[in-house]
Amino acid sequence: MINLKVALQLKYHTYQILFFIVFIAFRGLNSEFLKQFPVLFKTLTVLIVIFALFYSIIVFVIGLFMLLTIQTGLWEKFQKDMYEAKNWFFNSKYKKLMLIIGSIAYVILILRYNFS
Repeated sequence: MINLKVALQLKYHTYQILFFIVFIAFRGLNSEFLKQFPVLFKTLTVLIVIFALFYSIIVFVIGLFMLLTIQTGLWEKFQKDMYEAKNWFFNSKYKKLMLIIGSIAYVILILRYNFS
């Protein structure tokens, strides 16, 4: 049984990791190599912002859902359905979208540190 304090700590650390990843991605976007291609630079900036917003909304909704289920006593029932929910999410089309955007951000980081 997970308690409220652990749920809040998980939510806090998830936000820390999210903002660290976004910070590093924007550091990668500030490279001189990408500034030679303004359209590519703007497109990648928009993609990373959308990716960060998408992830922050997911983290917020999951954290809010965890807090509500713990406070109302539905956490035990939720744990039983967790396996089905996990399979639905990881077999959906959003997983592929997140992998593609994550790969683009990773390539930006590689370009940033290879050409600087």
